Amino acid sequence: MLEKFSKISTSFLSVQALIDLQALKNNYVSLKKLALEKNPHAKTLAVIKADAYGHGMLPVARALSQSDVHIDFPADGFAVARIEEALLLRQSGLKNKIVLLEGVFSFEALKIALDNKIDLVFHSHGQVVLLEKLPKLTSNAVTGCWIKVNTGMNRLGFALADLKNVLQVFEKTKVLKPEVLMTHLASADADDSQSVYLALEKFSRAKTLCPDIKQFSIANSAALMAYPESRADWNRPGISLYGSSLLKKPDIDLQQVMTLSSKVLVIHKVAAGEAVGYGGIWRAQHDTHIAVIGIGYGDGYPRHARNGTPVLIAGKEYPLAGRVSMDMITVDIGLQHGIKVGDTAVLWGYDDKGVLLSADRIASYADTISYQLFCGITSRVEKVYING
Repeated sequence: MLEKFSKISTSFLSVQALIDLQALKNNYVSLKKLALEKNPHAKTLAVIKADAYGHGMLPVARALSQSDVHIDFPADGFAVARIEEALLLRQSGLKNKIVLLEGVFSFEALKIALDNKIDLVFHSHGQVVLLEKLPKLTSNAVTGCWIKVNTGMNRLGFALADLKNVLQVFEKTKVLKPEVLMTHLASADADDSQSVYLALEKFSRAKTLCPDIKQFSIANSAALMAYPESRADWNRPGISLYGSSLLKKPDIDLQQVMTLSSKVLVIHKVAAGEAVGYGGIWRAQHDTHIAVIGIGYGDGYPRHARNGTPVLIAGKEYPLAGRVSMDMITVDIGLQHGIKVGDTAVLWGYDDKGVLLSADRIASYADTISYQLFCGITSRVEKVYING
């Protein structure tokens, strides 16, 4: 019976996340060119943690790891958060540099990372002491070694006062040689340039404490676009790869990679004064039509999206009317609308005429950020990849 159902076409599925891999490639090229303006030898890691911010880690990695007529260079490497993500990339056949941003937290994980040539970030003393357990014969390991310093994020990273002792452990064990000094900026996407410059100044002091380390990494997406001073040997764009930015005026134009869409299921008339949805939090101010769209928080659409959140149907924006439910939302389309059952509704992304409803804008209606929207897409949403 299950085999029978597995052969049924899924084309009837109403909720779809369309992932434009060419837009992804274009964004990567634009971001790398931005880095090269400051440093002609700069390299750019594509941050693809959390399933490539909900876009699908393996398809994204494959798209960026090959040269084609549109991308003159494959990605210089990939960055992930957890060793399971790195291993999945290696097991898929990816041979590019992989940097494990959180590093490892056990001796077993350390050995696995070395065996799979995964670059490791060291940011805490518990990680460094793991090196003392490795035999000297491991000194031929080709795994890259990154040292992270805390410049104000107060999350991960060594204090400047501890760097000398940390480097002594590396010199003593001779298993790995620190190659890259890195940090993460806490306020690059906020109107707080003073904090950014204080962090950059602190990082400069850290560099003087590590004279044997010749490569540096500072810039995340926001810093890469807004603070040229942060563009260094290794740059680490994440959300910008997917066409989103919290900056009001980013230096470059980005193309949104994901379009989330569904279908109009039902259209019905609502009289003035009638309520719509759970709790009746929305009431019609006049006679109107309500379009029911087949998407809800069970698919990843934000439950806390406010009344008035725009939905793009047939080239026009219509306001969300009523509380988001698990499988459906309701939209006020007015009395004269021209919309039909089966029409496509774009929740964020581009419609078929190229009109954009940005995820950043939708996030603002739900008091969140596009990162959470993308990462929140659930498994019942069909991902379709184009322009690969």
